[in-house]
Amino acid sequence: MKSNIYMSLLIALITVLLFSEKSFSQNTHSNNHLNLTPLQIDNLIQGVKSGNDGLCNSAIYFVGRYRLQKATNALVNVLLDKGKSRWTRIYAALALHEVADNRSINDIKKVSLVEDDLIVKNICAAIYLDFLDRFPFASK
Repeated sequence: MKSNIYMSLLIALITVLLFSEKSFSQNTHSNNHLNLTPLQIDNLIQGVKSGNDGLCNSAIYFVGRYRLQKATNALVNVLLDKGKSRWTRIYAALALHEVADNRSINDIKKVSLVEDDLIVKNICAAIYLDFLDRFPFASK
């Protein structure tokens, strides 16, 4: 039992480290790193909403990579959708972490408190704690 908890925490730590701010902070341009058009942004949002797991995961990655605030509602919907795969929900939480939206981070906190899936719960808890470390003023 304890080894399962330690394994989940280890996976959470590794995942947060892989997707930490350092890996995304190499590009120092504005919020819209590639000067994406509104159509391209809408396509990414539609990809996040897609029922195709591969497309959804790729779109989630790019939304987090480019920190697209406009896509936070779609990411929150994926995070809260228990019908989605465990890893798709975790990718959505990581993308929300990168977007760093105070409202959506509360959804990550909620998942970390009430989620049935132990891996999703622990990783969301680690993401939430990392967010508080990055933005201590957001703890209120």
